[in-house]
Amino acid sequence: YHARPALLTVFSITQSDHLITLTSDCAITDLGIPTKTCSLFIIFSFFDILSEIRKEERGPMELRKKIRIGVIGGAKPEDKFRKIAFEVGQLIAEKGAILVCGGLGGVMEAAARGVKKAGGVSVGILPGNSPKDANRYIDIPIATGMGYSRNSLVVMNSDVLIAIDGEYGTLSEIAYGCVHEKKIFGIGTWNIEGVISVETAEQAVDKALEDFFPLIR
Repeated sequence: YHARPALLTVFSITQSDHLITLTSDCAITDLGIPTKTCSLFIIFSFFDILSEIRKEERGPMELRKKIRIGVIGGAKPEDKFRKIAFEVGQLIAEKGAILVCGGLGGVMEAAARGVKKAGGVSVGILPGNSPKDANRYIDIPIATGMGYSRNSLVVMNSDVLIAIDGEYGTLSEIAYGCVHEKKIFGIGTWNIEGVISVETAEQAVDKALEDFFPLIR
């Protein structure tokens, strides 16, 4: 790991696994800088760079710890449900969660578009054999070759579910959600046991995150 160019004449840092070594590569007396001042400069710069290294190490783990919200719903929804799905996706990203969906059109595409607009991350678990089948807003497409059976994977890879509109495919995902004891919040979807009805995108996302972040209202 190399320091900023202005510091290279003073020291270099190497990292091997979790061992970090600081090495001075200058003659301090030749710089006309008091030894104590130069030493403090090296120490402070070292901790600055160490902090950056730690940030890089934390990045992937923080992503892994994010809450995953599954959005399930119709492939051919009415415009009002597309709008709601878009708002749900946008809120998911703004709240720092990850979208998991079936990766195709309709509610799935609208939610992924909302996530993309808000700078979030979306995962699309696809029924077919090619990641290229995913809609253009999906960040991580996963091909399964499992057809409708992939619905179970959408559910199992979500911490909580939001159902918007939808027909029998959505019903199967709701059933899997009940089997796997996931909370399911629904907007304009199947009015059956196991689905908690809400009215708005904001209500859906806030309630989806309540168990993970109790201070959300």
